[in-house]
Amino acid sequence: MSSSQISVCIITYNHEKFIRRCIDSVLTQIIGEPIEITIGEDFSKDKTRNICREYKEKHPHKIRLIENKSNLGVCTNWINTIQSCSGKYIAILEGDDYWIDENKLQKQYDFMETHPDVAFCYTNAFSFIDGNDEQKEIMIKNKPDQNIFDLDFYINNGCFLTPTLTLFIRKDAFPDPVPDWLQRTFNLDWALNILYLQKGKAAYLDEITAMYRMHQGGITSSTYLPSIIHNGIALSKNLDCHFNYKYHHVFGKLQWRYHKLTVFYFEKKKYLKGFYWLFFCFFRNPLAIVTDIYFLKTLYKVTFTGHEV
Repeated sequence: MSSSQISVCIITYNHEKFIRRCIDSVLTQIIGEPIEITIGEDFSKDKTRNICREYKEKHPHKIRLIENKSNLGVCTNWINTIQSCSGKYIAILEGDDYWIDENKLQKQYDFMETHPDVAFCYTNAFSFIDGNDEQKEIMIKNKPDQNIFDLDFYINNGCFLTPTLTLFIRKDAFPDPVPDWLQRTFNLDWALNILYLQKGKAAYLDEITAMYRMHQGGITSSTYLPSIIHNGIALSKNLDCHFNYKYHHVFGKLQWRYHKLTVFYFEKKKYLKGFYWLFFCFFRNPLAIVTDIYFLKTLYKVTFTGHEV
């Protein structure tokens, strides 16, 4: 495989219904620079691997296929696939999403070449429910106040959405070595954004270039909510420590996550766990409970009226 300026990192697992459109959206890119497509196939149970092999055979000089011998999980597969990319720049895409702007890579490459202080750039995208792509929604509804921003701005403004399927990063912005805790996090894309910003700025290009698919086999929809919440708590603590508590005013705000756990268990009528987390919240920060009117109203609603959140 010839040397490429741009690597497209695709991670995929059980995406037989979607992977063709994903790969095709990369192959149809109009780009003046050589690109490589590195696919991390995570031991799918369906025909995803066979489809990827088919594309590899058709494009042997452009596609590198990594066939995991067991299911590594999203985080490890993602990290390994990125590390296997050889390009100066890496574009990120998951096997159930796809690009809709055939000039996406060229625009981002041109921008990054003229902005050496930027570690990654991203664009807007549409989200849609699988099978209904006509009813799509814009993912970034509120654009950042600054189109080019640094780590302080990103963290102090709530680590706002930067659609992963639109990211275009410098390979040397990827953390090396990779922190151990990063491989265990659910919010890997969010955590990586923060680590990229240690190496440079980020830039928002005000265009819509991609389609984010929501479906029942997706990582978010198939993960138990308490697991997501606990993972978010652990990630916040790890990031807090990573930055020597410089951003404790952001990463230290965990009470709302505990409130969310409490509401979840009461909503599911798992009252023993619900009361455990309610008492935990009270003894951790009683003032936060009595002043959080939304939390109290929601807790009342799910407990006494049977309404779901």
